[in-house]
Amino acid sequence: MEFSERTIKVIIDDKKCVGCKTHACAAACKLYSRGILIIKDGKPVLGGDAAYAERVGTECLACEYECWFRGTRRLRSRRRFRDWMNIEKNTESSDFGF
Repeated sequence: MEFSERTIKVIIDDKKCVGCKTHACAAACKLYSRGILIIKDGKPVLGGDAAYAERVGTECLACEYECWFRGTRRLRSRRRFRDWMNIEKNTESSDFGF
């Protein structure tokens, strides 16, 4: 399963989540964020659609942290770099005072 928030993409290998007993990712999402991850059939799923996740997700990464430390280590995130964030393309080194 994959979903995006504003500047990150969250990737969950949900085939390997079935054996997880803690469901730490969903618990952390509910506790520290907006609760966009829920458990259904023993696997994490979005509580709404992809647009909902992108709109209300806080990018706190509590789900990733908790999965790695208390779950099955099947969740990771990736930053999505947009054109305006590409320093090499949009700025000169002199812009930073070097």
